[in-house]
Amino acid sequence: MHKRKSSVFLFLVCTGLAWSVCLNSMTEEMNSTRLGVGILLAMVASGLFFRLRWIFLREAKIYLVLVAIMALSLLWAPDPRLGLNSVSPAICSLLLLIAIPSALHWGGFRPVIAGFAAGCVAGLVTHFTMYQFPLVLLNNDEQSYNAVALIFSFCLWMVLFWGVLGGRWWLVLPVVCWCLLGVLITASKKTNFGIALGVIAWIIVSLDPRRRRPKSASYQSKPSRRSVVLSIICAMATCIWLFAGERGEYFWEEIQNSFIHFDIGARAVQANMETPGVDVPGYGGRLRIEWIVSAWTGVWDAPILGHGAEAFRAQEGITGHSALADIPFNHGLLGLVLCIAVLASLGLRAFDWRMPHTKLLRGIVIAGTTMYAFASLTGNIYYLPVCAMFVGTSSGLLGELAGPHMRARRSHPQ
Repeated sequence: MHKRKSSVFLFLVCTGLAWSVCLNSMTEEMNSTRLGVGILLAMVASGLFFRLRWIFLREAKIYLVLVAIMALSLLWAPDPRLGLNSVSPAICSLLLLIAIPSALHWGGFRPVIAGFAAGCVAGLVTHFTMYQFPLVLLNNDEQSYNAVALIFSFCLWMVLFWGVLGGRWWLVLPVVCWCLLGVLITASKKTNFGIALGVIAWIIVSLDPRRRRPKSASYQSKPSRRSVVLSIICAMATCIWLFAGERGEYFWEEIQNSFIHFDIGARAVQANMETPGVDVPGYGGRLRIEWIVSAWTGVWDAPILGHGAEAFRAQEGITGHSALADIPFNHGLLGLVLCIAVLASLGLRAFDWRMPHTKLLRGIVIAGTTMYAFASLTGNIYYLPVCAMFVGTSSGLLGELAGPHMRARRSHPQ
């Protein structure tokens, strides 16, 4: 009975946590300060309930050093109040990197992942209630299409984790289709191309004949034929409902616009390979290149710790829209190395073939890590809580499966 109460409590806490992270990305009312207070309250409540000790995995330790540098840089930042725009969410991300692996260790896989999946579904429902997207054209002045794409992609990974660890694929796959449709209609090039590259990396790793196939783990849940059939029926019914009547005309138009955006991006990349610096109408990549060049010109004035949090925005009036511009300018080469180290550390966990990871779980981690690494090239996501939740969940799962107690867990699955 106590174990059941603990699982229900942890499920509710994780549901609220994932929902709050979604709200943080879609509305200003759930700002970083409120999100941080909520995470702290959840950690205190969970600590009192489970009497747990907090776990600092390798990713959390690396990110702790980065957050410390970001916080200290407020002392020499040109505008400390502006610098809080990145420092505050970074602190929230650090708390998530500590709380999630601890919850997975002490509470088990399924309550935590099921709570995250439920919170993501609640976030999607809330977003639909607030903006009616994708049934209504997205107003970029009200909410960035890149932010919306990150919300849908974040929900995609969390729901896939739930499918692997908890089953219910007949519920998971329709939600996956909805998330992919939402990402596609936003026409966010970095998220769409990132997911595509992630899937390619997943396939390449899965087909690599040089690797030894891992042993199956008892916690895995592969989709059955019945689940796949039910999922296909649900997906087809959803598509018929979406593309029927006037609503269908809107969807087809938005999807066509998305492919037009992708075509512009592809032509711009090809044109810049032939003639560096050429301008392509409708593509903002040239501005990003100019911002990166401008940032690296100033990096050498403060190469180690940088010019301070949000220094590039204070100087140029806008962010560099790339981790290659903002991080080295604001936090120096040390900050850039630490950011790369977090994703590299997660990638090393996923590529550790000696551990009893399932193919599906490892593929999700590799695909998500690839997507976020690619998105970092054209956006500042290194301090976003949605990215931290993916890293924390992935590192927590892989860290648990690599632990010495995994043998007992496989013998007595939860």
